[in-house]
Amino acid sequence: MRVTYRDHPDDLAMARFLQDRGVEVMQAAGAQQIWKGPVAEAPGSPHLLGTCRMGNDPKASSWTVITARTTSRTLFVCDGSSFVTSGAASRP
Repeated sequence: MRVTYRDHPDDLAMARFLQDRGVEVMQAAGAQQIWKGPVAEAPGSPHLLGTCRMGNDPKASSWTVITARTTSRTLFVCDGSSFVTSGAASRP
């Protein structure tokens, strides 16, 4: 299997937007010094999130992979697939 990943320009634009909102929050909180790093394509592999569909109601969440307990009858999810987003990320 070969997996190729590349950040989409919209992803980079969103990262810049969110970075600017973070600066605004820090300024509103009274931060004295704020540093913004450059937003660029990720040089390594990312941690993709939100790839397993989740739901407790079979009628409302058809083709559900996992329930809120992150298990199914035959599958245990042990990665970030059940997270719709991440609280933080780091880039080298």
